[in-house]
Amino acid sequence: MIIGGSVNGWTTISLYYLITGTGGAPLTITHDESSWMVSLTVLGSMVGSLMAAQLVVSSCSNICLVLCNTVLTIGWFAIYEATSVKVLYIARVILGIGIGIGSTVNPMYLSEIVDIKFTGTVGFITAANVSIASILFYVLGLWMMYKSLLLLLVILSFICFMLIRCFSAPRYLSVTSDEMTQTRQSTTYYTATENTHTEEMELRAPRAQTRSELHQQSSQSRSDLPSQSTSELHQSSTSELHQSSTSEIHPESIREVHPEPTSEIHPEPTSEIHPEPASEIHPEPASEIHPLGRRELQIVNILTKYTWSTKLRKILHRSNRKALFIMLGLIMAQQLSGNFITMQYLHVLFSKTTICLKTHEATMVVLFADIISSSLPHLKVESIGRRKLLILSTLGSCSTLIVLAIYLLLDQHKFDVSYISILPVIELIIYQVMFHIGLGTLPNVLLRELFPTELKGSVRAIIVIFDGIIGFTVPKLYQVITDNVGSYAIYFIFAISCFLAFVMVFIWVPETKGKTYHEVEALLVGENLNSPNEEISTDELDSHEI
Repeated sequence: MIIGGSVNGWTTISLYYLITGTGGAPLTITHDESSWMVSLTVLGSMVGSLMAAQLVVSSCSNICLVLCNTVLTIGWFAIYEATSVKVLYIARVILGIGIGIGSTVNPMYLSEIVDIKFTGTVGFITAANVSIASILFYVLGLWMMYKSLLLLLVILSFICFMLIRCFSAPRYLSVTSDEMTQTRQSTTYYTATENTHTEEMELRAPRAQTRSELHQQSSQSRSDLPSQSTSELHQSSTSELHQSSTSEIHPESIREVHPEPTSEIHPEPTSEIHPEPASEIHPEPASEIHPLGRRELQIVNILTKYTWSTKLRKILHRSNRKALFIMLGLIMAQQLSGNFITMQYLHVLFSKTTICLKTHEATMVVLFADIISSSLPHLKVESIGRRKLLILSTLGSCSTLIVLAIYLLLDQHKFDVSYISILPVIELIIYQVMFHIGLGTLPNVLLRELFPTELKGSVRAIIVIFDGIIGFTVPKLYQVITDNVGSYAIYFIFAISCFLAFVMVFIWVPETKGKTYHEVEALLVGENLNSPNEEISTDELDSHEI
C-alpha cells in the first residue's frame, strides 16, 4: 500500500514539474495532457480491480500481490525511461492496474492471515499507509527532483517484489483449492459414470444368465450336501458373484442390476441369506470409490446455485435495487466531491492561488490533515452511526467547498484577498475532515450491510466499473472547466454535488448501525426510513423476508 500510495505523492509534485518544465523533468506537458495522466490511472485501477477479483479465485492472494508489485515496478521503470507523452500515458495505465490489484487483494490477504481481533487495527494501518506514502514521496520529490525520485521508486518496488515472493499462502486457501480440485474430479467421475451406463446395461443380461446357471447348479447339488454345506456354498457363490460384479461396475449400477434377477430366481433364499452379506459388501466399495461424493455434490450445488441471471433477478428485487441506487449515488458523490482530483492538483492549485504560505508548505499541511482525518471514522463510526456521519460529511463538505469557490472567484477577479490568504488552507483542512468522516470511507461499510452475502461480489463489480467511469471523467471535467472558466467554477460544481448527496442521504439512506440484514431490508422497503428509533415487528420482517 505504501508503493501504491507513492503514485499519489509522485503525481502531486511531478504534475507541477511536468507542466512548468522544472525539477529536472525531461519533457513538458500541457494542462490537458496532465488531466489525461490522472484519468488514465483511474481507468487502469478499474481494470486492475476487475482482474484481481478474477485472479484471486483461481490463485492465492499472495500470488496476486506478487503480480501487483511486478506491475508497479514495470510502470515506474517505464516512466523513468519515458521521453514522450504517449509513453507516460501507457505507464500511468500500468500503474493504475497495479493500484487496482493491490487495493483489491491486500485487504483479502490481511483478513486471511491476521487474527480477527486485530483485523480492524491492521486494516486501518494499511489504509493509512496510502496517505503516509503520499506526503512522504511528495517531500522526497521536493528534495530529490524528478529523475532521482523515479529511480528510488523503481528500486523500492523491486525490493517489495522480492520480499512478497517469500510470503506464504494462507492455509485455508490451500484447503479451498483442494476442495475445488475434488469438485472437478467429482464432476468428471459423474460424467464418466453417465457415459458408461449404456455399456453396463449391455453387460446386465450375461451376468444375470451366469447367476441363473450357478443357482441351478447349487439347487441340483443341494440334495447331496448337508444343510450347513449348502448354506456355505450358496454364501460363497453369492459373495464371489457380488465381489466380481462390484469390481466391474459402480455402486449406482449395482442397485440397478441386482434386484430383478434376485427377485425372479430365488426370492425366498434372498430374504434368508442375502441381507447380511449385501449390507456388508455394498457400502465398502461405494465408500472406496467416492468417499466425499456427498460433500462434493454440495460444493457443486453452492457454486452453481447463483448464476448471473439469478443474481440479476435478486439485484432487481425492490430492496436490493434501492440499495444499489444508494451505493451508486454515494460513489458518484464521492468522486464529484472533488477530493481525489484536488489532492492530485494540490501543488498546482496553491501555486496559482494567493496564499500566505509557501506552496510546498501549504501542500504539506493539507496532506498531514488528510492523514489525521482518515483515522476519525474508525473512532466514531460505531458510536455515532453511519447515517448521521454521512449527513454531517455531505453538508460539511458542501459548506467548505462553497467558501473555497468564493475565495477562488474573488482571487481570479483580482480582489484584494491578502488579509484572508490563509483561508484556502484552512478550508481544505476542514474539507479533508468532513470528507473522510463520511463520504470517504462509509460507502465501503454500507456495501457490506445493505446487500446479502451472495450479491456482494456482483454489486462490488458493478460499483468498481461505475467508479472507474466517473473517476475517469472527473479529471477531464476538472481541467476543461478550469482552463475555460476558472478554478472557482469546478468547486461550485463539487459543492452542488455534495448538497445533492446530502438530500439523497437525508431522504433514502437508512441507519444500518447494529441492525441485521433483514432489519435493513425492512427499512429499505418500509415507509419510515428516517426514524432513528424505528422498531421492526416480527410480522413485518417475515413479510419482507426473501
